[in-house]
Amino acid sequence: MQLAEVVAAVAVAGDLGLGQPLEHMLRSCTLATRMAERLGADAEDRDATYWVTLFITAGCVGTSWELSRFFGDDIAFRAGMYRLKPSQLAFLAHLVKSAGSGTDGLSRARIRAALLLKGMSSLEQAFVAHCAVNGAMAHRLGLGERVITGLLQTFCSWNGKGLPKGLGGEDLQLSIRIGNLANQVEVVARERGVEASRQHV
Repeated sequence: MQLAEVVAAVAVAGDLGLGQPLEHMLRSCTLATRMAERLGADAEDRDATYWVTLFITAGCVGTSWELSRFFGDDIAFRAGMYRLKPSQLAFLAHLVKSAGSGTDGLSRARIRAALLLKGMSSLEQAFVAHCAVNGAMAHRLGLGERVITGLLQTFCSWNGKGLPKGLGGEDLQLSIRIGNLANQVEVVARERGVEASRQHV
């Protein structure tokens, strides 16, 4: 069995944790590699984009306990992330709205309060752990520094407000910028059409 087949199987397992149809990440990888080609990326960046996109979601199941602690159904929580507008405010609103899902009113209020008072640091640690799992797998498979670095930047954002905080802009690997975009675009295009995906980005 070739390495690409093994990694593809990991990506398909990640689809389940995301609440997405099987082969979502494989389609995202196809989109990402085409984007890299259209952007004129060099061979190393094209290769890194391929592997990074396949691995982006590999560590998601490793954060299931932390997410379910605050949001109940961790798969539904992740699936809901794809329906957000690309903004920090929309993300925070999703966190608060989802906190305590599946519980009664009082329990939900307590969970929301716990999240706002001290839970954010736990979530940040979970997201960092997700990146660490991805990076460690890539390292063990010998995929190279561009891939490992890209995966460690999975939750970074262009404006520097992602994780780790302060890292953004041109300091982000091209592979993770393209991979994260393709991950979002595939869902929007599938559910709402190509034109909606253009507007989303």
